[in-house]
Amino acid sequence: MLQKIDNFFNENDYLKVTGIVNSLASWEFSGQSKNSDEPTFWYASLDDNYELLELFKNALNNKFCFNEIDVKAFYANGQNHGQCGGFHADSLDERCRTLLFYANSEWSVDWAVLLFFWIQVKK
Repeated sequence: MLQKIDNFFNENDYLKVTGIVNSLASWEFSGQSKNSDEPTFWYASLDDNYELLELFKNALNNKFCFNEIDVKAFYANGQNHGQCGGFHADSLDERCRTLLFYANSEWSVDWAVLLFFWIQVKK
């Protein structure tokens, strides 16, 4: 299931989240898609950022009533204009979910950014 959620965070939490993400000093060009041997994107680990993790967990609980959330990976992924990520599956476990959060206060379809999803339909 693919679901777009506007206003995932309340305004106060959104400002906290974007402030944390925008001040990250640990960006490295080391991110790799699972089908690549070379780095393809900018990466910053968020594993030790407990304040940010709690903000996401609270928002998920508020939107979906998820009381227990087991986070497998928590990181920021960034790309410069013209970079392309590789097509990949985040997990093969049917119970896993992926959350994408764009930390942009503005967004325009004119920026020609594309994100593709492959959804396998069970027969």
